[in-house]
Amino acid sequence: ATIPVFAFADALALGRFATEAFAVRLVWMAIAAALALALPKVSPRAERILCSIVAAVTSVFFVVLVVMTGGPQSPLFHWILAVPLLIAVVIQDFPEATVLSAALMLGGGIAVELRGGVEGAVIVQWLVQAAAMSLLAYYASYTYGRLRRHERALSEVESELRARDEFLSIASHELKTPLTSLKLYVDHLVRSERSGKAVDQSKQLDVLRHHVDRIAVLVHNLLDVSRINQERLEHRPEPVDVSALVTRVCQRFDQAFV
Repeated sequence: ATIPVFAFADALALGRFATEAFAVRLVWMAIAAALALALPKVSPRAERILCSIVAAVTSVFFVVLVVMTGGPQSPLFHWILAVPLLIAVVIQDFPEATVLSAALMLGGGIAVELRGGVEGAVIVQWLVQAAAMSLLAYYASYTYGRLRRHERALSEVESELRARDEFLSIASHELKTPLTSLKLYVDHLVRSERSGKAVDQSKQLDVLRHHVDRIAVLVHNLLDVSRINQERLEHRPEPVDVSALVTRVCQRFDQAFV
């Protein structure tokens, strides 16, 4: 959609439809589109290189269009100053692409003015303006980069908080389970004592001690939250007797509801 608009602008600048300028724009757009399609498929290092290539191609093709549409007298000439700022807005994560664009545009602008016979004082004045715009473009790119990094850091913090909350929820549930069983055993012992019913207190106390030990282990594991935050969590696999585990669970439910 932008190609017809730019072609119309070229026609206004030249007073005619410029086939060569239109062809340059087509090639420019094709290269930029191909690079943009390749960006999601490459590594971060390659992405940085491709973004710099996009900035360089944009700057060079814009200078070529300025030359083709009248040089210093072209309506596009004054837009040279805005190209690095455009790169800074579009390619926000890579300030080096903005620096490359600014360098190419400074060199290209000076070459266009020298080719058009512009006086030295005018060139110096333009160079000061171009340098100021380049610094503004770099500052914008740097600021955009900082904002993006802060956004990513905030997203990572939110993810860590969600993981912590999920861990605490699971840990609370795991603590509640042995506490509930412990309460059931204590209530059973109290009822048996009040009713005068004979019970094997030694066995019951062994079960209670098992639940107390389990709670102690869970409380100890809760201390690993700080280790998670410090990325020092250690995994300690241990052998488990599945048969004994199933037996304990069955005994727990069998005796808790007696």
